[in-house]
Amino acid sequence: MKGKKGFEKGKSGNPKGKPKGAENKINKDIKEAYQMLIEKNIDNLALWLDRIAEKEPEKAFKLIIELSEYILPKQARIEADITQDSLESEKMRIRALFPDELEIKDIKSEK
Repeated sequence: MKGKKGFEKGKSGNPKGKPKGAENKINKDIKEAYQMLIEKNIDNLALWLDRIAEKEPEKAFKLIIELSEYILPKQARIEADITQDSLESEKMRIRALFPDELEIKDIKSEK
């Protein structure tokens, strides 16, 4: 119930709270504006990155990575238990998908 100055202490108008994963409106607006800025300047960005890469390729690559964080979702790190058999199986699958495009070097399992 509302008191004289709004809601009672410890109570709110939304008792279930903000839904999990719901974005803050201001953050959402900023992300959308930033994405629109990038999209409108994509040709310029390519030119600017080319200029930087001529002298400092590592810096250009770092900038690409930093810019991508504002558009692409963050990926979670996972641990994988890779065996020699699973590695060989994956290499065969990749070779079947790209028979003329890749040279897959033999990798020995460290286990």
